[in-house]
Amino acid sequence: MKPILSILIFLSAFSDFFVHSFNLPLLNYCDEILLIISLGYIVKEKALSNQRNGYLNFIIFGILLFSVLSFVFGQKTNSSLIILQVIIHFKLFIITYLITQVFDKKWIIKLLKFMFVFLFFGMFVNVLLGENFNEIYDIKIDYRFGLFSINGFQMNRNALGLALILLYLILNDFNKLSKPVVFATIVIAIFITGSRTAIILFLLAYFYLNILFKYKKLRVIILFFLITIIIPGLYYSLENSEFFLITKNNFSQINNESGYIRGIIIYFSFVLSSLYFPFGSGAATFATIMSKDSEVYSMIGLDNSIFIQEFHGIFDSNFASILGEFGYLGIVFFIILFIKLKSFLNVHKSAKIPTIIIILVLSVYSFTTPIFMSANFIIFTSLTFAYFYNSNQNPSKV
Repeated sequence: MKPILSILIFLSAFSDFFVHSFNLPLLNYCDEILLIISLGYIVKEKALSNQRNGYLNFIIFGILLFSVLSFVFGQKTNSSLIILQVIIHFKLFIITYLITQVFDKKWIIKLLKFMFVFLFFGMFVNVLLGENFNEIYDIKIDYRFGLFSINGFQMNRNALGLALILLYLILNDFNKLSKPVVFATIVIAIFITGSRTAIILFLLAYFYLNILFKYKKLRVIILFFLITIIIPGLYYSLENSEFFLITKNNFSQINNESGYIRGIIIYFSFVLSSLYFPFGSGAATFATIMSKDSEVYSMIGLDNSIFIQEFHGIFDSNFASILGEFGYLGIVFFIILFIKLKSFLNVHKSAKIPTIIIILVLSVYSFTTPIFMSANFIIFTSLTFAYFYNSNQNPSKV
């Protein structure tokens, strides 16, 4: 079972690359196959095991709860689409459970090594071919900070940036590696992706891991210094930089249909969560893959938007998807689910901080990416959780 699952995991992480390279659309469904196997594993485990698992039980409870609420209070009548979309919302947590239970740490390390070598090879090819790579794989050509943005074989710079952050946290767990070399390598790699989200989150993760964790008694002073001096200082120093102007321009176009669709979707998720307080508009109605032809878009005046008509870019904010479809109850539920996940991982003492960092990074990423539903983000995240899961061996000796 492990070799088959490993192949599915690998293909899922780089599915866009393989689909474009070999013209095999069926490879787009590798993560769905992985999800089905995960659900089958969960059903089997619940049927054969009497052991209580709070994390797993909470996932099952969530699927049942939001399915029922969507049937009763939601704006979608197709029961199949409702159930499918609810399950997709929990994809990250379901696949994480399978990987942590099936693979031991040595297997995870071998798989991660292979996948990260392939990831860096993809970055090298993208750098070598430059704009030609983007043209071949139909990726938007973009420049950030005066440099060509790299997408690699993941075909998505945000997904690539997240994988590099996770790699840093894993490598930081290996005591024999040179910390400055690891830091410099990851900083350069993330910088050439041009992902602003990844750059900011990596620096915050580094600060949390190497300063706040080491100097616990100085946390309050450091945080006060950060808030009152460093953050305002960065703001004024970056105010007229390309980095700042691009980000500010994105937010200034939130209400412009030709502008920042992600901002538009986030805005209307708050509108829906208020209109259908506290349960949201229901599964498969807004900013999700199953929401095509949803009447909700017409109701809020977005049905004539080119993004809605072409069904493009509207599910790029996982936060908006959850808030819009499940309301404020959904946000509270997923916060509790993350707490359950942290308890379930039961990692050794030195890995508790990386686990917290990963959860914080995912939470921030959820505003700008479909991080809980897209295989581009899920696979490396689940493998990283599995690496830190219930570890009883010294990572430096692995």
